[in-house]
Amino acid sequence: SFTSFFQIESDKTDDQIIRSRTTIVNRANKLITDTKTDLNKLKRASGADNFQYSNLVNEVYSLVNLAVILCFNKEMDSLNKKIELYNSIGGSVSYPSFQLYIDILDKSAKTISNVNCTIKSTINNNLTAIKRNHEECQKRKRLEMSSTFSNTQSYSGGSSYSSSSSNETNWLVIIIICLVCGGGCAAIVGDSSGFWVGVIVAGLGLISNLNR
Repeated sequence: SFTSFFQIESDKTDDQIIRSRTTIVNRANKLITDTKTDLNKLKRASGADNFQYSNLVNEVYSLVNLAVILCFNKEMDSLNKKIELYNSIGGSVSYPSFQLYIDILDKSAKTISNVNCTIKSTINNNLTAIKRNHEECQKRKRLEMSSTFSNTQSYSGGSSYSSSSSNETNWLVIIIICLVCGGGCAAIVGDSSGFWVGVIVAGLGLISNLNR
């Protein structure tokens, strides 16, 4: 039943396979569940080292591995094309999550860890490779989000900077006015002490403004 299902799915277009990835992986999970009881019965009857048992385990998990790799390879091909296009003409890349594949391969690796079958090493290697690609995709996704956030913050920071510049301009005007007042005081007093009176007035006016 699964073999027929897999053949139909593998004949579809790349986009159709990517859109059906959850259905395909769920069907592979169902294969694990449906064969679990019978495989355990065979194991108890013949022993874990029996060739018939290990051969059937190998057959079941080879199909599981095929289902995962079919979907993963199609997604990676699609992602690589998008990155290539992005590098050529610009735009954004949507990085996928491969957690769906990691979960089923991790489950499979644990289930057959003590079984002497050839697919075991293949599943372990594929699990490691897919984890690495998943982590890289999530890292790039975070970097893109961080870059977008930084750009937004820069724009907001520009508004804050304008506001700060306006305050500094106000303080400068006040200083000038106070110094003018100082000049007036000097003229009224008629000697150099008037200048120092003006400086004191300027300082008091600035401090009063800063305290507000």
